[in-house]
Amino acid sequence: MRTRKVIVPKVLVKGHFPHPEDWGESMVVFLNGMYTDVFTDEKGFLFTMTNDEDLTNYIEDQHVKDEIVKLSYQNIELRTLVHKDKSVLLNWFSTNEVLKKAYDLYDSIDVFISHAITSVSHQFMISYKNKKIGYCGYTVVDEVAHIHFDLFTKENENQYRQGAMSIKLMIADITKKYAIKSLSTVAFIDDDRKKWIYFKCGFHIAADYFTPISDAGYKRVYLLTREAVLPKNE
Repeated sequence: MRTRKVIVPKVLVKGHFPHPEDWGESMVVFLNGMYTDVFTDEKGFLFTMTNDEDLTNYIEDQHVKDEIVKLSYQNIELRTLVHKDKSVLLNWFSTNEVLKKAYDLYDSIDVFISHAITSVSHQFMISYKNKKIGYCGYTVVDEVAHIHFDLFTKENENQYRQGAMSIKLMIADITKKYAIKSLSTVAFIDDDRKKWIYFKCGFHIAADYFTPISDAGYKRVYLLTREAVLPKNE
């Protein structure tokens, strides 16, 4: 069988791992345990160059493709992060030292976006009245969903409600798709807005520790957790 380009649906990917060669992008493990190396094309699709007939048949037999998830309530919308969001993300990341450090682990913004979606992870663009205001996402490990969110417009009272509603929409989607028992996240101790939003969504402080934010400094953060399904009085 000749080598050909095969688009890899991200929902079939269980996880990304470092490529053994400097020229490679990443290795992925599929839900069935098979693995291959993958790359991101100019349109943001994940693909592999392969002559492995078993792998090709597995991918094609699933009859799945990348989908755009949209979650909404009133004026808030969460939409799957896509290739066309890259200029907005680059602008946001350039103003946030912590996010820039996380992004720098990837070869490019295209790779960051294409690796953001797997069978156990998802990333969303947050919009309010059709204006992009931030992004959020999750990764499920065993029975715990690790979530995050960031807002990138000026702080105001409405953003507290917008942030809380975004997280609640995402948690509802997570609990519908995965059999999780709890959720976790982190927030800097001095980030009052983010702490308020997480507390409003039922999170509680579980621990605190210091995390590196640059080559020269550390900041103290709270580890916040909550049960997947809250008691009715919460």
